[in-house]
Amino acid sequence: MSESTELIWSPPPFVLLADDGTLRPIEDAFIFQLPLSQTWRLLDLQDCVADLDSVITIGEILEKRIDGGDFDFNLFNALVIAYGRGFQTGRSREPSNPRANLRPYVDRLSKEQRQRHDAVIDIRNRRVAHSVDSGQAVVTVSFGRDGVFRGLGALHTGLPVGAADVRSAVALAKYFRDLADAESAELRSELEREWGGRSLTAEQLETAEQNLAMYLEAAASAAGAPVEGAG
Repeated sequence: MSESTELIWSPPPFVLLADDGTLRPIEDAFIFQLPLSQTWRLLDLQDCVADLDSVITIGEILEKRIDGGDFDFNLFNALVIAYGRGFQTGRSREPSNPRANLRPYVDRLSKEQRQRHDAVIDIRNRRVAHSVDSGQAVVTVSFGRDGVFRGLGALHTGLPVGAADVRSAVALAKYFRDLADAESAELRSELEREWGGRSLTAEQLETAEQNLAMYLEAAASAAGAPVEGAG
């Protein structure tokens, strides 16, 4: 099998404590990590998708609170920071490559979508992720209709945002997630074609058996359970 030396054995993602008290893998298969040289873009995109999912989840919570008359600026800050992260450059999981991000998708936006996207990024860059300019907050005092002092308050004016900004960010996040999911599916298909039909060598099978046995023995010892087939 070509490139087989690049495969790294990986512990099974899930093990099961069976009815008879033995510990066994749920999936009857050996798991290997594919080389990062082949998977870095897919992994980077999945990080972006996770951030977009956070935007959508936070946005749904915010919209419910807004309907109840409450705008949570802390949640909104988290939303725009998560939104902007997918468009940042940097190192990929595979250091020799630049980080795959959502920037190539921006060119697919309509004019209206691009304006809304730029507005969210602007909020993220100038008002949340970086330093707050002086004069963006004022302290207030309130007086009743009778002119009597009621109390001291504070009004933050650095984020003139509302429900429309939340809905806009959520809609854009769903749009970008669909594009990232589609590209991820294509990358997965490429990997399926690349690795489909290959088989492990006898030596690799033996090594995988040994690695699995050692892993299950250690896991069973930690759980205080016997290993299936042991003894």
